[in-house]
Amino acid sequence: RHDFVSLAQIQSWSDVPGGTHLFESLVVFENYPFDGGALARHGLSLEEERDLEPTNYPLSMIVAPGERLTMALDYDPAAFDAATVERLGGCLRVLLTAMAAGPERRLRELPLLDDREQRRVVEEWGGAVVPVPGRVLPEVFEEQVARTPHAPAVTAADGRLSYRELNERANRLARVLIAGGAGPERFVA
Repeated sequence: RHDFVSLAQIQSWSDVPGGTHLFESLVVFENYPFDGGALARHGLSLEEERDLEPTNYPLSMIVAPGERLTMALDYDPAAFDAATVERLGGCLRVLLTAMAAGPERRLRELPLLDDREQRRVVEEWGGAVVPVPGRVLPEVFEEQVARTPHAPAVTAADGRLSYRELNERANRLARVLIAGGAGPERFVA
């Protein structure tokens, strides 16, 4: 019963504030068949097919089935530059290729970057390799409390806490939890 509801009407029913886009990207799966044989039976032929579908969204992906599945990214140049869309297309290609090669893999196991991009992220953008100290967060926090006890550790609308004050509150909470049976490797609700 909602086949012909306009996007503006859907937005008015939502909690999304006016002037804010309901969504900014679109995936279009064009599954209408083109039957060249039907044209030929009526003495017609198609010389050239050009499809121009302008988009009103910053990013659109058009998927069309056929002998080969084709995908095209359409974008607003005011929102994206060509290099960004090219990288996005490359990530999509890597992801879909991995999905086809290993359909049993979980989503979190699928790559988004090819080997060259992965090396670039790790080696060029990752910075120098720094050994990680073998300490746990509470130890690192206690060291920070000792170094800067009066420096602000947490700032919120209703005030702020120094490292010393935050540490005192954390220790009080820890004692309450321990008194209630909490301990290492135990879940606490």
